[in-house]
Amino acid sequence: MGSGGGVPALVLAACLALAAVLLFRGAAVVLAAVEAIGFPASLNYGEGIVVQQALLVTGARAYGDIATYPFIVFHYPPAYLLAIRALAATGIDAVAAARIISVAAGLGAAAMAAGLAWLGLRGTAAFARGFGAFVAAATLLGTLPVANWLPLARVDMLALALTLGGLLLALGAEGRRGWILGAAALFTLAVYTKQTSVAAPLAATLVLLAVRPADALRLVAAGLAMSLVLLGAAMLATDGGFLRHLVLHNINRFDIRGLELLGVMVGLHAVIVVVALLGLAGGLQLLGRVGEGRWLRRARHAVRTDRAARAVAGVALHAAITTPMLLLIMKSGSADNYLLEWLAACAMLAGLFFGRLAQGGMRRSDPAWHLPAFAALLAVQLGVFPASPHAGVNRREEALAEAAALIAQVRAAQGAVLSDDMVILLRAGRYVPWESAIFAELASLRRWDEALIVDRIRSGHFAMAITQHQRGNWLFDARYNPAVADALEAALPRREAVGSLVVWRPAARE
Repeated sequence: MGSGGGVPALVLAACLALAAVLLFRGAAVVLAAVEAIGFPASLNYGEGIVVQQALLVTGARAYGDIATYPFIVFHYPPAYLLAIRALAATGIDAVAAARIISVAAGLGAAAMAAGLAWLGLRGTAAFARGFGAFVAAATLLGTLPVANWLPLARVDMLALALTLGGLLLALGAEGRRGWILGAAALFTLAVYTKQTSVAAPLAATLVLLAVRPADALRLVAAGLAMSLVLLGAAMLATDGGFLRHLVLHNINRFDIRGLELLGVMVGLHAVIVVVALLGLAGGLQLLGRVGEGRWLRRARHAVRTDRAARAVAGVALHAAITTPMLLLIMKSGSADNYLLEWLAACAMLAGLFFGRLAQGGMRRSDPAWHLPAFAALLAVQLGVFPASPHAGVNRREEALAEAAALIAQVRAAQGAVLSDDMVILLRAGRYVPWESAIFAELASLRRWDEALIVDRIRSGHFAMAITQHQRGNWLFDARYNPAVADALEAALPRREAVGSLVVWRPAARE
């Protein structure tokens, strides 16, 4: 590791200190997520409707008529839904099964990020390479969106794991056709988990075009073939409803508040972003280091001849493609999950940066203060984040009691129940009759007749309703259009706050 000057000892101390902080942070996030698996109520608004879709996905109601009660829009392709059904078939509760899949997938995504950083650090010392791979994985686990979404019954973590797995196989294929086909399969599954998972396949294709155009053609051809076969099967099984739900029914209005959320989240992860940019700059320098002529020609030559350069190029392109995709956050109902794939790219670039910084420190080609300074900044950045942003975990006893009481009330209700907390419905053995947010969007655009739910509310079909907030709150008003809110107030005028929820009941009998 060199001699004299104490630099190797300082490098080792800084690496071990950062590794300890990242390990502690990652373990806290994972343990909080595991603890949340059995939480009886929703951790996120969309959990219950996803699980309800999983329960319906193999039946006649899958991607069916949205004018038929219960009114259900399928927001996503079926891969995650089918995975839930498969795990629930073993006897595990469907909500818990969905959360278990997400936790496992999040750990898988971290492992894929480590693998990509490991590829990009080929040629460095084993210690530096391993350190960079660890930083990539642990940084991803340490971000706020991952802490938030890791335990959720939502598609995002599985989609992330699949798309990073495909990128790892494609960039590490080295002409092996089996790896290319495996990458195509993972990319296809990622798109059939979350339809916006296109950044990694595009990055992989661009890199392979520069390395082996035949492999790029195989990747695209295999991916298209698999996707079209699955699309044909889905369209036949649902009488064309599959695309109607994903394209025509799954809509969101523009909401500028998403840009504010994006700014806040980027600001909170400022150190990771800066370190990622430095990793990107170092990667671009590496790409232009080999050969003669202009940078682009040298970079193409490096990608063709050097495995590390190939991985760096893939990660850099993935970061470049996911960056403009962040603007998708500007729609109603958006959340910090829109940053997950972008932050994964940042975490991998951070891993590349720290791996090369460790290598430079070991060789004393970098100033001694670089690694300790950046390690301290990253440690502070991730060390101050909460292990879990979920109120249900942070106030567990109170939340458990509230959830148990509501579940008992829903189970005893003499009629159907509307609820923003749709997990409570499922825990009570009920079904989700209607998901307010998506149908508010559809009704606003006149793509769904709101009278279908208004008439049911006014007729007394619903024995109670559970909402987050009430009229006048922006979140309630976004989910319940005026006609629906009027119907709720007329049919269920008694309101009671239970924790963060509002319970609506009929007028008391005289």
